[in-house]
Amino acid sequence: MPANETRNLLIKRSLHWIGAGLGIGGILFVIQRLLNALEKIGSERLLLIPGAGFFLLVAVYAVSNILLVLAWREVLLFSGETRIKRTQAMEIYALSQLAKYLPGNIFHLAGRQALGIAAGFSGKALMKSILGELVLISFVAIFFAFLVLPALPFEICSMLAFSLFCFSLFVILLLGGAFLKARMVKAFLLQFVFLAISGFIFYRCLALFGADISSANILPVIGAYVIAWLIGLLTPGAPAGLGVREAVLLFFLSGRIDESPLLLATILARIVSISGDVLFYAVAMLWSNLARRKS
Repeated sequence: MPANETRNLLIKRSLHWIGAGLGIGGILFVIQRLLNALEKIGSERLLLIPGAGFFLLVAVYAVSNILLVLAWREVLLFSGETRIKRTQAMEIYALSQLAKYLPGNIFHLAGRQALGIAAGFSGKALMKSILGELVLISFVAIFFAFLVLPALPFEICSMLAFSLFCFSLFVILLLGGAFLKARMVKAFLLQFVFLAISGFIFYRCLALFGADISSANILPVIGAYVIAWLIGLLTPGAPAGLGVREAVLLFFLSGRIDESPLLLATILARIVSISGDVLFYAVAMLWSNLARRKS
């Protein structure tokens, strides 16, 4: 084998192991975070949660990760990489995603870059897709700020906030359809649905602890969770927004929902998201192995 090919093969293998190592490190931190969260809730409180309801939320969150995979693939295709298949995108994203629980909040991005290059994809296109995905999902999440307006000290009713939310979304989609590529509009919609599902899961976590949530508070709860998720995402050094997300939720909702179920629901939502990420990883790896055997 020529020296150049040997060197390139060695580099690809090294990048693959770096990406895989970050994913494995993420798994270890996931276990630690999960145990800490379970300890905070306590076994007595945990036994009061309906098992079917909890596992359904975990399954829904795991499946919703597919939306992020498809959105990232659309951004990657838009960035110039035309060879990536859905199965490849699923495998790379699922493995690297677990590294977001490592301290630093950037290792899942580095892992995705390394795994993508090891798979033979353009490093430049991968970098553009990662930055594009972050900018796009941050932009999408900002729209949910309209839903939080009733939770602020302003005289804004939930119906008006929801109307502003829908109108701004309609305008952006209209402008996006006119001036942007279809792939970016599709990625926008996929990320939007993911964030909406995440907010609804938090609402259901509150319900599992018996929180008294009026119909006027449902949309502010969903909006607050998405904004808290965004602030956690953008906070340097916070693994998966750990601590930041919970603090923001308490800031927005402590005056509208009883503090005890609110605190417990923030911990439960963290357990659901961690468990969902692990389940998504396991299913993605199984799917990828089955696809290799068929090919």
